[in-house]
Amino acid sequence: MKTGYLLGTGLIYVEEEYEKFEIAYNLGKKAWGFGYTTEAMQEVIKFAKENLGIKEIMVRHAEENPASGKILDKLGFSYIRNIPYECNGGKNLYEGKEYILKL
Repeated sequence: MKTGYLLGTGLIYVEEEYEKFEIAYNLGKKAWGFGYTTEAMQEVIKFAKENLGIKEIMVRHAEENPASGKILDKLGFSYIRNIPYECNGGKNLYEGKEYILKL
C-alpha cells in the first residue's frame, strides 16, 4: 500500500514492572489484514536480536483482540497465561493474554 500516510507504529521497550523487553504495535483499521504488522514486527524482532543482543521478548494483548494472537503465533511467540491487562496509563483494563519469544 503506497499512500504516503503513516499506517501505524511498532516498537520494543523495557517493561519495568516485569523487567523484560516487550514489543507493542498499533495499526490503523485501513491497514488491517495485509500482513503489515507481522512484517514490521519481524524486523523489530530481528533488530532486537542482532543489534541489541536481546534473548527474550514478551508481549500482551487484550483477549477481545484475537487478531493479535494470530500475529503472535505467526511470529513464533508462545502463549504463557491469561492476565489483567491495562493500557492508556491504567485508564483501560482488559482481560489479556501474555506471550513470550525466546530468541
